[in-house]
Amino acid sequence: MDRWNKEQAGVYFDGCRGVWIGKEVLGLCLSLGMKDRDFDLSDVSSLAHNDPYSEFYHEVWSECEQWLNENVARAGYYFGSLEGGDWGYFEASQELSFWR
Repeated sequence: MDRWNKEQAGVYFDGCRGVWIGKEVLGLCLSLGMKDRDFDLSDVSSLAHNDPYSEFYHEVWSECEQWLNENVARAGYYFGSLEGGDWGYFEASQELSFWR
């Protein structure tokens, strides 16, 4: 799989989606080839843990972000949320600029 480049950086899901961002992140992972032995990721619509009210929803979302950062992000970039709640692919300096 090719690593994403800086031209692909930016907001992918705005913060207005709230807790439903995790469902979109899972869909992105599946479209990029993520496989997982602990969850049945073959059908997003039937995935019980893909419901924000599920006990394991946050864990699945976190696992997806981790997979994206390990397998798709280039050095100096990350998949995750900004302080305002927007989710996407960003330069690491964007994350750090909020904490200076």
